[in-house]
Amino acid sequence: ICEKISDARLKNTCLAIAEEDEIKCDKIDSGAENVDEKDFCYMAVALKTGNASICEKLSIRPTTAPLPYTSEFTCKALVEKDVTRCDEALQKEFYGADCYVLLAQLTKNSGLCDKYAQNVGVQTSYCKAALERNIGYCDPSSFNLADCYSQVAILKGDADICDDISGLSPKMLQLTRETCKAVAERDVSSVDCSVEIKVAYTADDIFTHHACIAAAALTEDASVCERIVI
Repeated sequence: ICEKISDARLKNTCLAIAEEDEIKCDKIDSGAENVDEKDFCYMAVALKTGNASICEKLSIRPTTAPLPYTSEFTCKALVEKDVTRCDEALQKEFYGADCYVLLAQLTKNSGLCDKYAQNVGVQTSYCKAALERNIGYCDPSSFNLADCYSQVAILKGDADICDDISGLSPKMLQLTRETCKAVAERDVSSVDCSVEIKVAYTADDIFTHHACIAAAALTEDASVCERIVI
Protein backbone atom coordinates (compact mmCIF):
# COMPACT_ATOMS: atom_id res chain seq x y z
CA ILE A 1 0.00 0.00 0.00
CA CYS A 2 2.88 2.39 0.79
CA GLU A 3 4.12 2.11 -2.78
CA LYS A 4 0.80 3.54 -4.02
CA ILE A 5 1.50 6.85 -2.26
CA SER A 6 2.74 9.44 -4.75
CA ASP A 7 4.08 11.95 -2.21
CA ALA A 8 7.71 10.97 -1.50
CA ARG A 9 7.63 12.20 2.11
CA LEU A 10 4.52 10.23 3.01
CA LYS A 11 5.73 7.16 1.15
CA ASN A 12 8.98 7.12 3.11
CA THR A 13 7.09 7.60 6.37
CA CYS A 14 4.74 4.75 5.50
CA LEU A 15 7.64 2.44 4.56
CA ALA A 16 9.62 3.41 7.67
CA ILE A 17 6.74 2.48 9.96
CA ALA A 18 5.80 -0.69 8.07
CA GLU A 19 9.40 -1.92 7.90
CA GLU A 20 10.41 -0.51 11.32
CA ASP A 21 13.35 1.21 9.66
CA GLU A 22 14.21 4.80 10.63
CA ILE A 23 16.67 4.99 7.73
CA LYS A 24 13.62 5.57 5.54
CA CYS A 25 12.92 8.67 7.66
CA ASP A 26 16.46 9.88 6.90
CA LYS A 27 15.49 9.99 3.22
CA ILE A 28 12.85 12.66 3.81
CA ASP A 29 14.23 16.01 2.65
CA SER A 30 15.39 18.16 5.56
CA GLY A 31 13.83 21.39 4.27
CA ALA A 32 11.75 23.50 6.64
CA GLU A 33 8.53 22.44 4.93
CA ASN A 34 9.25 18.78 5.73
CA VAL A 35 10.48 18.99 9.31
CA ASP A 36 7.15 18.04 10.92
CA GLU A 37 6.73 15.00 8.66
CA LYS A 38 10.29 13.88 9.32
CA ASP A 39 9.86 14.26 13.09
CA PHE A 40 6.59 12.32 12.95
CA CYS A 41 8.34 9.55 11.04
CA TYR A 42 11.10 9.20 13.64
CA MET A 43 8.67 9.27 16.55
CA ALA A 44 6.36 6.70 14.97
CA VAL A 45 9.24 4.28 14.32
CA ALA A 46 10.62 4.84 17.82
CA LEU A 47 7.23 3.99 19.33
CA LYS A 48 6.72 0.94 17.14
CA THR A 49 10.18 -0.49 17.75
CA GLY A 50 10.52 0.59 21.37
CA ASN A 51 13.88 2.14 20.52
CA ALA A 52 14.13 5.43 22.42
CA SER A 53 17.49 6.31 20.87
CA ILE A 54 15.68 7.14 17.61
CA CYS A 55 14.07 10.06 19.47
CA GLU A 56 17.46 11.76 19.45
CA LYS A 57 17.06 12.31 15.70
CA LEU A 58 14.13 14.67 16.22
CA SER A 59 14.71 18.25 15.14
CA ILE A 60 15.60 21.09 17.50
CA ARG A 61 14.22 24.43 16.29
CA PRO A 62 15.04 27.69 18.08
CA THR A 63 12.26 30.03 19.19
CA THR A 64 12.05 33.52 20.66
CA ALA A 65 11.11 31.82 23.93
CA PRO A 66 13.72 30.32 26.29
CA LEU A 67 12.87 26.76 25.18
CA PRO A 68 13.21 25.32 21.65
CA TYR A 69 10.68 23.41 19.57
CA THR A 70 11.64 19.78 19.99
CA SER A 71 9.97 16.58 21.14
CA GLU A 72 12.97 14.41 22.00
CA PHE A 73 12.10 13.94 25.66
CA THR A 74 8.38 13.57 25.01
CA CYS A 75 9.24 10.87 22.50
CA LYS A 76 11.43 9.08 25.04
CA ALA A 77 8.68 9.37 27.67
CA LEU A 78 6.20 7.65 25.38
CA VAL A 79 8.60 4.93 24.27
CA GLU A 80 9.75 4.18 27.82
CA LYS A 81 6.37 5.01 29.46
CA ASP A 82 8.35 7.05 31.97
CA VAL A 83 6.81 10.15 33.55
CA THR A 84 10.23 11.43 34.65
CA ARG A 85 10.97 11.97 30.97
CA CYS A 86 7.93 14.27 30.87
CA ASP A 87 9.47 16.19 33.77
CA GLU A 88 12.54 16.62 31.55
CA ALA A 89 10.37 17.66 28.61
CA LEU A 90 8.75 20.33 30.77
CA GLN A 91 12.17 21.86 31.41
CA LYS A 92 13.60 21.48 27.90
CA GLU A 93 10.75 21.64 25.35
CA PHE A 94 8.51 24.52 24.30
CA TYR A 95 5.41 22.29 24.45
CA GLY A 96 6.83 19.99 27.11
CA ALA A 97 3.70 19.99 29.28
CA ASP A 98 1.82 18.20 26.48
CA CYS A 99 3.96 15.17 27.29
CA TYR A 100 1.78 14.47 30.35
CA VAL A 101 -1.39 14.41 28.23
CA LEU A 102 0.12 12.11 25.61
CA LEU A 103 1.50 9.75 28.25
CA ALA A 104 -1.85 9.80 30.07
CA GLN A 105 -3.57 8.71 26.88
CA LEU A 106 -0.98 6.02 26.19
CA THR A 107 -0.98 4.55 29.71
CA LYS A 108 -4.65 5.32 30.56
CA ASN A 109 -3.43 7.10 33.71
CA SER A 110 -5.79 10.04 34.30
CA GLY A 111 -3.62 11.25 37.17
CA LEU A 112 -1.20 12.59 34.58
CA CYS A 113 -3.97 14.90 33.34
CA ASP A 114 -3.81 16.60 36.73
CA LYS A 115 -0.05 16.98 36.45
CA TYR A 116 -0.55 18.72 33.11
CA ALA A 117 -3.05 21.08 34.70
CA GLN A 118 -0.69 21.93 37.55
CA ASN A 119 2.02 23.01 35.14
CA VAL A 120 -0.01 25.03 32.64
CA GLY A 121 -2.78 26.36 34.87
CA VAL A 122 -5.75 24.97 32.95
CA GLN A 123 -8.51 22.48 33.62
CA THR A 124 -7.96 18.84 32.73
CA SER A 125 -11.28 18.42 30.95
CA TYR A 126 -10.02 17.53 27.47
CA CYS A 127 -7.50 15.00 28.75
CA LYS A 128 -9.88 13.30 31.20
CA ALA A 129 -12.83 13.36 28.82
CA ALA A 130 -10.86 11.26 26.36
CA LEU A 131 -9.62 8.81 28.98
CA GLU A 132 -12.98 8.40 30.70
CA ARG A 133 -14.93 8.72 27.44
CA ASN A 134 -17.26 11.06 29.24
CA ILE A 135 -18.42 14.45 27.87
CA GLY A 136 -19.16 15.47 31.45
CA TYR A 137 -15.47 16.40 31.65
CA CYS A 138 -15.70 18.70 28.59
CA ASP A 139 -15.52 22.32 29.73
CA PRO A 140 -18.33 24.43 28.16
CA SER A 141 -16.14 27.53 28.38
CA SER A 142 -13.18 25.92 26.62
CA PHE A 143 -12.14 26.94 23.11
CA ASN A 144 -11.74 23.26 22.19
CA LEU A 145 -15.21 22.15 23.31
CA ALA A 146 -16.10 20.89 19.82
CA ASP A 147 -12.90 18.83 19.68
CA CYS A 148 -13.62 17.44 23.13
CA TYR A 149 -17.13 16.30 22.15
CA SER A 150 -15.88 14.88 18.84
CA GLN A 151 -13.11 12.93 20.52
CA VAL A 152 -15.44 11.33 23.04
CA ALA A 153 -18.03 10.53 20.36
CA ILE A 154 -15.42 8.86 18.17
CA LEU A 155 -13.80 6.89 20.99
CA LYS A 156 -17.17 5.68 22.30
CA GLY A 157 -18.59 5.09 18.84
CA ASP A 158 -21.60 7.20 19.87
CA ALA A 159 -22.69 9.38 16.94
CA ASP A 160 -25.51 11.00 18.97
CA ILE A 161 -22.91 13.03 20.90
CA CYS A 162 -21.98 14.76 17.64
CA ASP A 163 -25.36 16.53 17.63
CA ASP A 164 -24.38 18.34 20.84
CA ILE A 165 -21.39 20.04 19.22
CA SER A 166 -21.88 23.82 19.12
CA GLY A 167 -20.03 27.13 19.12
CA LEU A 168 -18.81 27.04 15.50
CA SER A 169 -19.71 28.95 12.37
CA PRO A 170 -22.72 27.42 10.53
CA LYS A 171 -20.60 25.89 7.76
CA MET A 172 -17.99 24.47 10.10
CA LEU A 173 -20.64 23.27 12.54
CA GLN A 174 -22.35 21.24 9.82
CA LEU A 175 -19.07 19.82 8.57
CA THR A 176 -17.87 18.99 12.08
CA ARG A 177 -21.09 17.22 13.03
CA GLU A 178 -21.28 15.25 9.79
CA THR A 179 -17.64 14.17 9.93
CA CYS A 180 -17.86 13.37 13.64
CA LYS A 181 -20.83 11.08 12.97
CA ALA A 182 -19.10 9.41 10.04
CA VAL A 183 -16.02 8.51 12.08
CA ALA A 184 -18.04 7.60 15.18
CA GLU A 185 -20.04 5.17 13.03
CA ARG A 186 -16.81 3.96 11.38
CA ASP A 187 -18.25 4.76 7.95
CA VAL A 188 -16.65 7.56 5.94
CA SER A 189 -18.06 6.47 2.59
CA SER A 190 -19.85 9.81 2.29
CA VAL A 191 -16.79 11.88 3.29
CA ASP A 192 -14.50 13.35 0.63
CA CYS A 193 -11.06 12.06 1.57
CA SER A 194 -9.19 13.93 -1.16
CA VAL A 195 -7.08 16.96 -0.39
CA GLU A 196 -6.25 19.20 -3.33
CA ILE A 197 -3.24 21.41 -2.68
CA LYS A 198 -3.32 24.71 -4.56
CA VAL A 199 -1.88 27.58 -2.55
CA ALA A 200 -2.47 25.96 0.82
CA TYR A 201 -4.71 23.59 2.68
CA THR A 202 -8.14 24.83 3.65
CA ALA A 203 -9.45 24.08 7.13
CA ASP A 204 -12.22 21.94 5.65
CA ASP A 205 -9.75 19.86 3.63
CA ILE A 206 -7.55 19.22 6.66
CA PHE A 207 -10.57 18.26 8.75
CA THR A 208 -11.96 15.69 6.30
CA HIS A 209 -8.51 14.38 5.40
CA HIS A 210 -7.72 13.66 9.06
CA ALA A 211 -11.17 12.13 9.59
CA CYS A 212 -10.50 9.57 6.89
CA ILE A 213 -7.13 8.69 8.42
CA ALA A 214 -8.83 8.26 11.82
CA ALA A 215 -11.54 6.04 10.33
CA ALA A 216 -8.94 3.87 8.59
CA ALA A 217 -7.04 3.40 11.86
CA LEU A 218 -10.15 2.66 13.93
CA THR A 219 -11.58 0.15 11.46
CA GLU A 220 -8.21 -1.22 10.31
CA ASP A 221 -9.57 -0.80 6.79
CA ALA A 222 -6.65 0.08 4.55
CA SER A 223 -8.94 0.68 1.58
CA VAL A 224 -9.93 4.03 3.11
CA CYS A 225 -6.31 5.13 2.72
CA GLU A 226 -6.54 4.61 -1.02
CA ARG A 227 -9.24 7.30 -1.16
CA ILE A 228 -6.90 9.89 0.36
CA VAL A 229 -5.40 11.83 -2.53
CA ILE A 230 -2.70 14.35 -1.68
